[in-house]
Amino acid sequence: MYCTHNTNSIQLGKKIRETTVLAELKTILAGDKIDAVICVAGGWAGGNAAAKDFVKSADIMWRQSVWSSVLAATI
Repeated sequence: MYCTHNTNSIQLGKKIRETTVLAELKTILAGDKIDAVICVAGGWAGGNAAAKDFVKSADIMWRQSVWSSVLAATI
C-alpha cells in the first residue's frame, strides 16, 4: 500500500503528540497495513550562534529533522 499524507495538515511539533499521530494514521489506513515508512523530512537553517534568530532556527531544525524521524520510527 502506498500512503501519502500532507504534513502541512499535521503540524509536527510541540502541539502534536505521538498518540495523536498514530490515531490519525490508524484512521487514514482503515485497517490496511504499511509496507514501509520512509522519512524524507528535514531541513537546515544556516547561521551561527551569534545570530539573532539562532535559537528559533535550532528549534525549527529540531522539529523538522529529529521529531519527524522519531515519529516515523514509532510507526
